[in-house]
Amino acid sequence: MEKSYVGMLHEHCPVCLNKDETKSSILLDKRMRNSLEKDNNVIANEPCEKCGNLLKQDMIALVVISNSTSDKRERLDQKDADRTGEIIWLKKHVFREVFNLPGEVVEGHMAFIDVEVRDKLKSMVADSDIENPTLN
Repeated sequence: MEKSYVGMLHEHCPVCLNKDETKSSILLDKRMRNSLEKDNNVIANEPCEKCGNLLKQDMIALVVISNSTSDKRERLDQKDADRTGEIIWLKKHVFREVFNLPGEVVEGHMAFIDVEVRDKLKSMVADSDIENPTLN
C-alpha cells in the first residue's frame, strides 16, 4: 500500500467496532516523510452512541469470540480477540446472577465470551419463558 505524509485516523467503538465518523483525525508526519497509511484505525476509549445508550441502561456487552485464552483467568487484549460479530446485551444484575459474581466484580462495560458460553446462554433463554430482545 502506498504511504503518504498525510493520513486519516478513524476511531472504532470498543464494543461493536463500528467506525465513528465523528471522531476522525488528520495525521501529519512532521518530517514530511511518506510514513503513514491512508487509513489508520484505532479502538476508541469511549463507545459509540448506540452502545453508550445501552451501557447507560446498566447493561453489559458480552462480545462473542471464537478464540479464548488457555488460562481462563488471563485477560484477552482487544486486538487479539477474534470476534464473531455477535454481541449479547445483559443487565448487569442478570450478568451477576448468571455468572454467580459478587456485585463489585462487574465494573466494566464489556466482557469476552467464547462460543460455548454463548450457546449455553441461548439455551438458558430458550428454556425459560423470558423473551430477551438483546440476544442476537
